[in-house]
Amino acid sequence: MSARGSVYSWCGCRDPVTGGRLGSRCPQRGKPGHGSWYLSLELPAGLDGHRRRIRRGGFLTRKAAEKALVRLRMPEAAEA
Repeated sequence: MSARGSVYSWCGCRDPVTGGRLGSRCPQRGKPGHGSWYLSLELPAGLDGHRRRIRRGGFLTRKAAEKALVRLRMPEAAEA
């Protein structure tokens, strides 16, 4: 399966002036205990031709998100 994916950090902080989410622009991002890590995996188009994507979040570390991404790309064989 040929699938592309990425890992990124994100937080739910809001701009005090506009009220919009800061997301990847948050100045606190990257500090321990702030925000969380997410993954995004693009899958081949479905039978209907529409885009398919998996997004998961809430990982405490980048390494944990990367590990989950690897498992989604190549799931282990089911144990009998």
